[in-house]
Amino acid sequence: MEPGDHVPSLFRGESLSHDRSDKERVATIKQFHLTGQGLWTKLVNHGNPYELIQLGLLEGLKRHIADATSFATTHFLSFTSHEAAALFYARTPPVTNEEDIGQAPYPDEGWRYTKYVVFKLKVAEPQPISEGVYCLRYNSGANAAILINALEYLSALPGDAKTSPLFTKAFNFANDDKEWLVLPADPIKDGTLSACLCKGSDFEVSHYVESAFFTDR
Repeated sequence: MEPGDHVPSLFRGESLSHDRSDKERVATIKQFHLTGQGLWTKLVNHGNPYELIQLGLLEGLKRHIADATSFATTHFLSFTSHEAAALFYARTPPVTNEEDIGQAPYPDEGWRYTKYVVFKLKVAEPQPISEGVYCLRYNSGANAAILINALEYLSALPGDAKTSPLFTKAFNFANDDKEWLVLPADPIKDGTLSACLCKGSDFEVSHYVESAFFTDR
């Protein structure tokens, strides 16, 4: 990320549709509104907290982007620097009547009316670790995360690391989606890292709700 290329926010869209292929993920997403909760990675689904160390950052990143089946309980959360891309994923699968959906001016606390959401992570003064990799303190410094600009990271790799079909697929996906990976990095008692990106002043969610949200109150 060159000077002047600072990304002020990252976005992630999530559908709450029952037509999602990973229906169990919807319940995990809804935990975001609970006090003290946040957005959990798939590591929470009985994942191995040491798997990323065993795979290495590059292999874990490639699998997460291009071959999710081989990293099913990934440590990463995919974000994008383009809000429009997040909205595209939030609306996939499509809702029945998009014209009936609007952004709520305040949270749907029970998520009863919410059809999809867009999470927003404010990125203030990320500290570079290596090419394409940054450390972020967020929520007034209370929490930590590692940010990976996937395109910048993959582009900086030496030539011999760019020869596999998995690399090509990951690079193309990262370029199309302007993808960033977020790794929650709050330490926990067992010496590993938390699987939760905590809600707070720098991490919030916008609810896109059906019209009944306004009329049923």
